[in-house]
Amino acid sequence: MVHVKAPCPDEYHLVAPDHIGFGNSAAPPVGEFDYSFERLTEITLGLLDTLGIDRFALYLHDYGAPIGLRIASRHPERVTALVTQSGNAYTEGFTPFWDVLFAHAKDRAAHEPEVRRLLAAEATHWQYTHGVPADRLDRVAPETWHLDQAGLDRPGNAEIQLQLFWDYQFNLDVYPDFQRYLREHRPPTLVTWGRHDEIAGLIRDFLRRVRQGLVIRP
Repeated sequence: MVHVKAPCPDEYHLVAPDHIGFGNSAAPPVGEFDYSFERLTEITLGLLDTLGIDRFALYLHDYGAPIGLRIASRHPERVTALVTQSGNAYTEGFTPFWDVLFAHAKDRAAHEPEVRRLLAAEATHWQYTHGVPADRLDRVAPETWHLDQAGLDRPGNAEIQLQLFWDYQFNLDVYPDFQRYLREHRPPTLVTWGRHDEIAGLIRDFLRRVRQGLVIRP
């Protein structure tokens, strides 16, 4: 979960939808919906079209990165800028954390028990607190991981997450498209990364591919 809060002048609007299977959006069972990043991209683009939003800046984080970069690479004329918070478009961004997920992509049955542990409360808490200096841990609101875990613990949600874990491998097939978009269009981009992030590694190539780039590593 990322809390998106920012004062916006009257001429700007912030649209932060929950993807299908997350937050307050519908979460149909895996057998009734195609939980893939391609399908989530189609729905997100459909929302923008329905709202009549023709031009927009994209905020890329976590699963939103491959979704947003699909939109940007296929409709570059609509994108004014990018903000990426640990959003990946390069294989160098995969840390050892991902090893079990890519092993799961090759053999779901063999690695599912280990991957399911990533959905446990201890793992969710770790994502929010690991790497945070001890004297700053009190700044991490506990409701963040509790709210995330409540969503993960809904009936059928583990199967949704497992399906998306498995489907993530196909994002790598379109990384060349993402990289071509960044190389050829060079959108103004703000790149932010956590200094101690063990899930997403710093992608220096982002700066080499954008016209105006700023990296922040808190």
